[in-house]
This record gives sequence, C-alpha cells and structure tokens, in this order.
Amino acid sequence: MYFLDRSEKTLPNPNFHHILFIVSNTYLIMIMLNLLIAIMGDIFTRVQGNADATFMFELGDLVRNLESYIPKKTIRTKKKQIFPKHLFVLQAESLDESDKCQWKGRL
Repeated sequence: MYFLDRSEKTLPNPNFHHILFIVSNTYLIMIMLNLLIAIMGDIFTRVQGNADATFMFELGDLVRNLESYIPKKTIRTKKKQIFPKHLFVLQAESLDESDKCQWKGRL
C-alpha cells in the first residue's frame, strides 16, 4: 500500500496528504455553494410566480378590514356611493395532474 506506508522513502511529498485534504475541501465548498445558489434561485422564481396573486389577496383582505370600520349608519345612507355594483372575485388556479409533477424552475 503506497499511501499507508509512512516512511520518507516511499512518499513523493511528505505534505501530500495535507495538500490533498485542502484541495478536496476547497472543491467540496465550491460545489456546496453552487448548490445553495441554485436552490435560492429556484425558491426566488417560485415566490415571484406567486407575487401577483399574493398581492391581490392581501389587497382584498385590507379592503375587507377597512370596510369593517365604516359605521352602519353611513352604509345605510350612502350605500350606492361607497359600494359599487360590480364585484371582483379572486379564485385559486387549479393544476392538472401533469403540472403537479414537473419542475418549474429555471436552468
């Protein structure tokens, strides 16, 4: 066994094990950082995809909360001015079976 023999005669460089350890750890750190960047990019893409729907949902919730502070008397007397005849409805988008299994990230 070449690497298990500790004599100075058979080792080409006495610091070979240290150099190999440093090079392999540096390579491992680069791979792990690359993986971390890829995961963060994928999560950012997913969050940006849901940003419009989340904004509209939060805006609707804010309007509902603000309307709860309007006094009942004001609602009865100025109903046509405060509440228009049209209504906006936000519904969740349904996914097909084929869309559930596919990865939606970027390459």
